[in-house]
Amino acid sequence: MPRRRGQREAFWKEGRASFREHLDGHEVRKKVTAPTRDARKSSVSALELVTRSPEETHAIGARLGSRLRPPEVVLLVGPLGVGKTTLARGIAEGIGVDDPLSITSPSFALVNTYAGKHTVYHVDLYRLGSRHDFATVGVDEFIGAQGVTIVEWGERLPIRLPSVIIVRIRDAGGDRRKLRIEAAGKLLKALKKDAPGGCYLERESQ
Repeated sequence: MPRRRGQREAFWKEGRASFREHLDGHEVRKKVTAPTRDARKSSVSALELVTRSPEETHAIGARLGSRLRPPEVVLLVGPLGVGKTTLARGIAEGIGVDDPLSITSPSFALVNTYAGKHTVYHVDLYRLGSRHDFATVGVDEFIGAQGVTIVEWGERLPIRLPSVIIVRIRDAGGDRRKLRIEAAGKLLKALKKDAPGGCYLERESQ
């Protein structure tokens, strides 16, 4: 039975509220004790980069993907058409997927699986209708437990995870994109050192 408008609004209101802590605090609880505020400050930082073309955005994704290990989860957050799938292809390339350009946004299936050095789960929550839809496709069985999971529209994730990497993407005009990567400081240091030549660092923060 189709979900009524009021029910849909209630679902999304609940989902956004529960996920706000996830995005703002970087680490939340799922059957574990969340780290203290001091621990979060020492382990999670942010790196802001500006890319000047889709190719550079892809290259940043590839450098990030090469450093990921199971069961890491990458949440891609940004408006429609900003380049989330381009970044996802780059991440998949870095993980060793043979043909990353074949990766398309799994809007209708919600999840596609690819083989690389690690199994890659590519999740798209744009058309997520309910938590039941999320459970039906079995995302909760692998996310944060096995393989590497890339989630487009990560702000719509209806569950909480103990640790995630968040990449926020914004249009900076033309083909330029501003990427804010929130992750452990060690990972960000490596990305900063290995950023593609055309990219430039805008800001680092703790």
